[in-house]
Amino acid sequence: MEEFGEAKISRVRDNIFAITVQDESMAEKILERGPWSVMRNCFSVKRWPGQLAIKETDTEMVPFWVQARGIPLNLYMKENAEKIGGKIGKLLEYENPNMTRGFVRIRVQINTTKPLPPGFWLTRRDGSESWVEVQYERLSDFCYNCGWIGHCNTECSYERQESGAAGYGVWT
Repeated sequence: MEEFGEAKISRVRDNIFAITVQDESMAEKILERGPWSVMRNCFSVKRWPGQLAIKETDTEMVPFWVQARGIPLNLYMKENAEKIGGKIGKLLEYENPNMTRGFVRIRVQINTTKPLPPGFWLTRRDGSESWVEVQYERLSDFCYNCGWIGHCNTECSYERQESGAAGYGVWT
């Protein structure tokens, strides 16, 4: 963490640690650079509000930058970036959707207690649908079988339903 300055990490209880930094700008850098991983496990970094007990702090939601790919060019607009963010998680921010690079980049809070959405159907202006594939940036230990963060395929007992179910792969 040298680029963030000196930090003190102390154990609060099982799997919960407090990170104390020198100033607010360091705290902001740490929060903005997530998601973090420790030993290939997703590590939720949150601001601990002073008015809450640690058990009241939501640690299940983790911010991820995601790329939504497969959107028709005429649907690259602010309103759709907001809708897409809402389909994946809680929208935090998005990059300019008018950048024509083949995807819209969105930062969303993802609930890590549920499988990650692999994509969704987006209705075009003519009523037809286009599959939008979701790619997660800096995704750590992830199961391509069930879509959950926190374990890998070798530990998974989930049996995927092949009929119409979208799958996960290295593109995720």
